[in-house]
Order: sequence, then structure tokens, then C-alpha cells
Amino acid sequence: MNGNILSLKRNGEKETEQFVIMIDDLDYDYDGNRLINVKDATAHSDGFDDGNKHTQTNKDDFEYDDYGNMIVDRNKEITNITYNHLNLLKKITFENNQSIEYIYGADGSKLRKKVTDGTKNKTIDYLSSYQYTNEILEFFPTAEGYVRAVSTSIGGGTSTYSFHYIYNYTDHLGNIRVRYTKDPQTGTIKPLEENHYYPFGLKHQGYNTQHQVFAFDQRVGNVTLINIPEDAGDGYKYKLNSREWQNEFDLNIYAMDLRHYDPAIGRWKVQDPVVHFDFSPYSAFDNNPVFWADPSGADAISLIQDLWDSTPEGTNSYWINNEGDDSNQEEQPKHQFYGITPTEDLMSLNFEGNFRTLTGFGEDPEDIRKSKVFALASLLRTLSIEDQVKIFRFLKIPKKHWARLLKAVKMGPASIMPDYNVYDEGFAALPLGLGAIFQPLNNDRDSGARLIENMNMWDNVRGGYNALMNTKILNDVIIIYSNVNLYNQSNINTNQAEALNSRYPTGTYKYVYYGTQYGGTLYIFGSYEINN
Repeated sequence: MNGNILSLKRNGEKETEQFVIMIDDLDYDYDGNRLINVKDATAHSDGFDDGNKHTQTNKDDFEYDDYGNMIVDRNKEITNITYNHLNLLKKITFENNQSIEYIYGADGSKLRKKVTDGTKNKTIDYLSSYQYTNEILEFFPTAEGYVRAVSTSIGGGTSTYSFHYIYNYTDHLGNIRVRYTKDPQTGTIKPLEENHYYPFGLKHQGYNTQHQVFAFDQRVGNVTLINIPEDAGDGYKYKLNSREWQNEFDLNIYAMDLRHYDPAIGRWKVQDPVVHFDFSPYSAFDNNPVFWADPSGADAISLIQDLWDSTPEGTNSYWINNEGDDSNQEEQPKHQFYGITPTEDLMSLNFEGNFRTLTGFGEDPEDIRKSKVFALASLLRTLSIEDQVKIFRFLKIPKKHWARLLKAVKMGPASIMPDYNVYDEGFAALPLGLGAIFQPLNNDRDSGARLIENMNMWDNVRGGYNALMNTKILNDVIIIYSNVNLYNQSNINTNQAEALNSRYPTGTYKYVYYGTQYGGTLYIFGSYEINN
């Protein structure tokens, strides 16, 4: 019922042609959607660890607070879990004077994890993707994996590091299967670790036990690769969906972006921050873990589905890594457009002339302001006075300005300029998803940058676009794919452009621009740099 798992069986450890060993035969007991007990009929130590025999202790495995957050897990000897106002883990308290504490930024991003074992402390800092353990740099990410920093000497308040590239091989779900590098001594390619997973993310055990890490050999003064036990400490613990595996005190959960996930039982620790009416708020990966991934903890995504959606009917799509060699690629349009009307019909774009773009081209930040104010005025002119006033309220514009703004809208967009500064924070509160579109430029105005390169911003762009696509306010919504920096262009030659039948490009492009159209003018509200 509601997509909650009722039973789960796993085979593992060793398999031969003659027999297999069942490591899990789980039976789930619920109170509504809340998991109360899990019973393992195998009593095998691998897989799920049934640390609390509830039929013997007469105590449930799990307890929850009023918000549906798990606060007790007796299987893991967790006596209490506290959460912050975002329902993110704040502190996990174990038996035997052990605990794990978390500190987050205002946006919910994890900044620090403190692991306490009696009088021993370990602190991990997450600083703009650079990860430190006890104030010593461990690694920082790259597009292909990460760079391992090996400390070669520490003293006098400074650290000396040797840096080594490590590459991740991932599957279609973003699961890291193999990590490999170049041996600093022999120059050959060496695998560091190999991971394979059951459905719902539990790692296979009993084979592929080789695990190597970089270490500084003080005897000879060189960095070398050393073998360590499979479950030994490695500073880089990213595995399922490329998210961090937390195994301190046998916690054994994944820290996704918005909540924590237990692969042994295939369940989340807290309710879904986004309501999905077809599934339990604790179920994972839409109950199809070989198709869907959920690195955010909020919504399942699928590389396969994205590839399917981006493929026009009757054609095939492929992902090819040619390492930057474009010599064999067919010539593609300079720009690709996708436009949609308020009735969700494709836009009929005129490709016989030029579109004038109003994007903040040039060096004057006022041009960006003009672009957004003109677009806002164009939207307001399509609304009734009642709806215009509603938007003013959402924007928290003082009432004393309403009369002048209403008058200015009738006269034209330029007359709004003296009355309202779009950099006010209230602009981000624009209803119907428009705030998600404009907010990136507001956030970035002080740096003077024109292209927003934050890889985490794509979800906001896509989410804002979806909201725009469903609103009745805009005349149309448009996305432009291009390899050209349109912020330096005053117009687009549409003879070099192509209209798309879906919002996914058929070519390979570096930039995505998004906004709306008013007459022959494109209002580009923001952009995003992508890697195809």
C-alpha cells in the first residue's frame, strides 16, 4: 500500500553454480507510512543488521517525532536524532557516548560534520566542494572525478601537499563503479576501488575487495599507493548516486542533498520534502531503483528518461564522448530555439530576419535592469488592474508607488524605470515561478558576471521554466541553446537558428539562455553553462 516495501530478499557473500547464500529475508511492519519494525529471518550478519530483536526486547526498531522524522533506530544503537528547521539531521546520538553533529548553511548545504567518540573528535569541513578532515585538505572535485591531496609535511602552521588526479567511472544512475588513477611510482593505470550495488543501493560484499589509497611514505619521502582493508577509512566516500556514504559507528546511510537514505532497507529517514501523491513519502527511487536516481532526496531523475525525452520521434539519440574532437561531427545550427505559448503550443517563430536581444549586453549593469523592468512591464500590461495589484503585493512594493506604477504601465515600460529598482529582494517573490527565473541575476549582480556557472543552479532554472510554461501571464516562454555568448550580442540572426520540437537540444551547445519574447525582442533573463 502506498508503495511501501513489504518484504525484501537478497543473496550475497558467495555464489556458486550449486548454491547461493541468502543474506536478507526481510519483513516490514508499518504504522501508516511509518516503518516500525524490520525482521530478518536469515539472522545473517551481512546486509541488514537486525540489531534489535523487537520480539524479544518488546521495543520497536524505529520511533518518530510529530513531523515524521525518525528519532530512534535501535538496530543501529541510535538513542536520539534531532533535526533543524529544514528537517536536516542536526545531531545523532548513539550509545556509549558517541555522536555525529552537522552544521549547515542558510540554504541547507552541509558545511561541517563532527564525529565524537568519547574524548576523540574528528571534524570534516565541506567548503565549496573542498573537503577537509581535521583542517587538513583531503580532496576537491573535478568534472571527471577528484584531486586527492596527500599531506607530505605539516608544521609551522603550514601544510605541503602532493596532488593526484583520480577518475570516477559511473553508471547511468550516477553510481561510482570504479575509481582509478595513475600509479605515481610505475606510471601505469591502477584501480583504487570497485563498487557494485544491489537494487536500492546496498553495496555488494565478498568480492572485489581490493582497495588502495594514496599515502606518504616517510621512510623514502615519496607518495605511493598502499592496500587497505575493504572497509577501512578512505577520505573519499562517495558512491551511490555520487553521494557520501557515512559509515561512522556503523551508521551506514547516504547523505543525499536534502535527506538521508538507508540502502539496507531501501527507505528514507524523513518524509519527502516534495509531495508525490503516487508514493509513500519514505519510499525511494519511485520503487524502480534500476531506472531512477535521487541524489537530491527530493525528486527522482533518470538519465535514460532524459535521453528518451530529448530524442525526436522516429530518430535515435546517442551519447558520444569524443574527448573534444569535433572533426567527425556534422555541422549544427548556431542557435536552437524552443518556445511555448500559454496554451502549451509550440511557438511559431519567424526565421526570416533578426531578433533583437535585450540581455544586458555591454558592460553597463543598468542594461540588465532595463531588460528585467521592460519584461516586467510587458507582463503587467497583459493583466487586469486587480492582478497587477496582486503582483505589487507579492513584490512588497509600497502602496505609495502603486498609482505611479499603474500609470507608468499604461504609458510604456520605460516609464517604470524611475519608480522601481528590480534589485530589491522583493523581486524574487514574484508569483507563478517567475522569481526562480529572475533570482540568479539578482544574486550575481554584484560580481558583474554575465554567465552563471553554478552547477547546482540548473534545477532552479528548469523548475522556474516549468512554472513559467504553465502560467497564463506570459505571451510565450523561450529557451535558446547556443555556443555564443549572447550577452555580447545585440541581435540574433535567425537564418542561423533552428526551432526545436522539444525543450532538449539535438546539437551540442555550451550555453542555455531563458526568457520571453515581446514583439521582435527577446528578453533574456538568465543563462546557464552546460556540459553535454
